[in-house]
Amino acid sequence: MDKTSFDTDGFLIARGVLSEEAIEAIDEYLSRAPLKTKKEFGVRFATQCICADEHVSNLVMDPVRAIVSCEEEILHDEVVEMMDTYSGKYPVHQDSAYFADASLSIVVALSQLGDERGGLWAAPGSHRKGLLKHDEGEFGPELAGDQSSWGLKPLGLERGDIVLIHPHLVHTMVGNPTTQLARLFSATIK
Repeated sequence: MDKTSFDTDGFLIARGVLSEEAIEAIDEYLSRAPLKTKKEFGVRFATQCICADEHVSNLVMDPVRAIVSCEEEILHDEVVEMMDTYSGKYPVHQDSAYFADASLSIVVALSQLGDERGGLWAAPGSHRKGLLKHDEGEFGPELAGDQSSWGLKPLGLERGDIVLIHPHLVHTMVGNPTTQLARLFSATIK
């Protein structure tokens, strides 16, 4: 796997890394997580849900460890379900605005996350600008100024893909106009 895209673009997509059995085990475990609903945004989520179970945590982290060496301390994790009413109001942001000591973030696609269906969008190369000014928004820190000027591009993730994200990468999630749930798991690592 070519790791130069992480340095160049600020992210690396590992396609089809998780087996269907691993995804099903993660799905089954996460189905028991108490999801909080933000109806006004069309999102259900649970935080600090995967690091509590060593087996499930290893299902996610073993492939990450095979790609890049990283510390084991998970600062934050969450599962996010974007319902068909998801407004796409998740802010354009950098993870380092939330977690100053983050060294890496990961996103695991638990369903297809296309250009329009809860997809992850990123501004390639934006991590080289360092931590930018953020304002406080409805979900937390959001990039200050004109967010449309960043040249965000869809990453087009399939179920089982893992994305490694530099903490300074500018990124967001788009809405979900479909009738199917769009699900992902994310973690920020120290």
